[in-house]
Amino acid sequence: MNNKLKIIKYRAVLFFIAIIFLSASFIIISINLRFNNDNIIKINANIESINYYEYGIVKKQKFANVVYSFIYEDEKIIVTNSYLEDENNNLQLNSKTEIFYDKTSNAVVVKPSKYTLVLAFIFIFFAIAVIVFAFKLKANNIYVSQKLYK
Repeated sequence: MNNKLKIIKYRAVLFFIAIIFLSASFIIISINLRFNNDNIIKINANIESINYYEYGIVKKQKFANVVYSFIYEDEKIIVTNSYLEDENNNLQLNSKTEIFYDKTSNAVVVKPSKYTLVLAFIFIFFAIAVIVFAFKLKANNIYVSQKLYK
């Protein structure tokens, strides 16, 4: 009976790990599918201001808070976006740049790369492998040292 409880416990842990892999992959896929929505548009925006600041206790990293302004549907819209300086350091004050604007949340969004979809499918593959291993788990696959029971 003790061996049966160990198998059930290990299977439950493996199924929990598989659920984590599957949920991560579905979150990544839903973020990628969000960009096919009509609510996200590409706009040429003017950079109003750039404020740099450092953040971090051990390793200081330089961030930039950028204020964008543009006219959409006869309305002037001002939004901000923060990013690491190393990512996009060619921005200058009073210049134009292309941004992705979400009309529903009124925020600047970053287009996900194609590698995130590859990562999602790798997570799905890992989840399937863990689920198959959990179903094929037998009593002779589990080794527990006798020193733990003394």
